[in-house]
Amino acid sequence: MNYVNRVVSIACFIVCHQLYADAVITAFYRDFPTDNSTEHALYTINKSLGNPKKFARAQLESIVCRNLQAGIWGTYAGFLELSNADGQLTFPRKHPDSTLLVIITPKITPIIMFEQTVHHWELASDAPVAIYRYKQKQDDATHRFYWQVKKVAALKDKVIPVEALVLLAKPDHLYVPEGITMTHETPNLLLPPIYVKRGFSLVSNTLYLLNINHLFDHARSKNKQEATRLTSQIAG
Repeated sequence: MNYVNRVVSIACFIVCHQLYADAVITAFYRDFPTDNSTEHALYTINKSLGNPKKFARAQLESIVCRNLQAGIWGTYAGFLELSNADGQLTFPRKHPDSTLLVIITPKITPIIMFEQTVHHWELASDAPVAIYRYKQKQDDATHRFYWQVKKVAALKDKVIPVEALVLLAKPDHLYVPEGITMTHETPNLLLPPIYVKRGFSLVSNTLYLLNINHLFDHARSKNKQEATRLTSQIAG
């Protein structure tokens, strides 16, 4: 009997351990209904005709940017992620509220505390920006949950909150549906789809990220052997 109890206890522990996972925030990009990758390539090439430099770049983008949903960078709570081929962008959830500020802008400015340590990020003064507030609510009559998305005014002092989700793209290239979208109450936040419009440049965004990518490297601990003791240090 004791043997059976031990087996059942171990099985329950394994199942509970497998079911446990950290909560995440997930957004999906989708092609804008009137656009697709072929139209995007033709639009980019036609726009660059007459300028040899732009034409060469447009040819490169027409080869690389076959999937409008892939390759869009985003940052949240110090994490930097890239949307995959399915248009999925996922971050570990680091704030308890069911409210999320989504900022769309092609550039952000780091405010350095010392060396490569960032105190906070701010909106770039020369870059366009669009800000949306996502709030998860429950209907009093049906008890069903839904997202309410509303465009908001500019940030105070241009300081980007740590719990804000920043999508690195021009506001004209991403369409965020405002209003109500049905959802379910879970520890994970699944945002309504965001639509990518033609004109988005994967190459330009990726080249820009090369300038700030090193600032998103998280601290790591390492051991240092000294003559009489072993110490731990924080490495950037």
